Amino acid sequence: MRDLESYQLVRLDNGSKVGTSSTGGFCFFDTDAYRLTLPGAPQSSVYSPETCGHLDSLTVSMGLSVGWGDRYPWTLPDQYIDITGLANGQHRLIATADAQGLFVESNRANNSTWVDIAVTSRKSGTSVKILGYGPAA
Repeated sequence: MRDLESYQLVRLDNGSKVGTSSTGGFCFFDTDAYRLTLPGAPQSSVYSPETCGHLDSLTVSMGLSVGWGDRYPWTLPDQYIDITGLANGQHRLIATADAQGLFVESNRANNSTWVDIAVTSRKSGTSVKILGYGPAA
């Protein structure tokens, strides 16, 4: 999938957008049991890394089962916003999934979350401190 998730960084004091990014592309699948008590939730994963195919695959099978989530490490490529030269201050990093509404979903209200951060540049480098978290998406 390309452009499934988008990111923006905004200043908390005035709401101005100071950075954007979008995920280049990836496959999603059941990684974390979230709420297996939901109606229709399978007790074991249905979609796995193996269903995403390989570089020469012509088709893939991916998805998220009811009651399951997909968690990815921060080290995945193409998930960043360049903050070089960003002024010190407090910012909100917002992540939004399926902003274009390409997928059929029963609930779009949980497609976005955020984290508030304080960015401080010093001679030794830039530090980022987490101030607060938004709802789990």
